[in-house]
Amino acid sequence: MTLFGKKTRPVDLYEFYGEKFRKGDLIVAVLRDHIEKKKPKLEELQTTFKEAEIKNFGLFQEEKLAVSKSKKYKRYLIDEGRIIVLPTGERIAVTSQLTKENVKPFLEIAKKLGYKITQP
Repeated sequence: MTLFGKKTRPVDLYEFYGEKFRKGDLIVAVLRDHIEKKKPKLEELQTTFKEAEIKNFGLFQEEKLAVSKSKKYKRYLIDEGRIIVLPTGERIAVTSQLTKENVKPFLEIAKKLGYKITQP
């Protein structure tokens, strides 16, 4: 696909609660909803989403580690609007290293937790 003479990657969109999201922002939205409802600690969140971890990056990391791993290349969604704050005050960032394949385990876990996510 090209746009203005430049090659672009196709964007996978997912629908969650009537809104459309890219992969990373979908994960942010689901985690925020899960955290709001369940109030988990970091360890509980890591256990719940363990099967969705992305090799070398995890699904998410504590903000300080995410920022340090993103010095040269942006490896995490570390913009202020995308940082997730846990009830304990801990701050986490979701990895940006997502593909259609490696997001599938997350989608399966979300489905088991009762979340309805579709691809328009």
